[in-house]
Amino acid sequence: MISYTNVSSSGGTNNSTLTASNIVITEDGSAASNNWGSTTAHVVGATDTNGGTLTGDVAGSTLLTDTIASVGPGQSGVFTFKRQIN
Repeated sequence: MISYTNVSSSGGTNNSTLTASNIVITEDGSAASNNWGSTTAHVVGATDTNGGTLTGDVAGSTLLTDTIASVGPGQSGVFTFKRQIN
């Protein structure tokens, strides 16, 4: 589970509203210093509470990507995926 938050505030006098756009979260179990790709199996059913576009959510995957179109000021989300130990 990966939680993300846009820590900017909305509104206020002379303040700009800052929306984060095109956020990409990548989890690669085979990248250097990671070892979970070879010691676990992906459990299909990854989710994002903000409706992000998920790729790699298939059996045998060691690479998952969550692309979130936008996160407004103060908005949070959670990217959830599961692995089963071999």
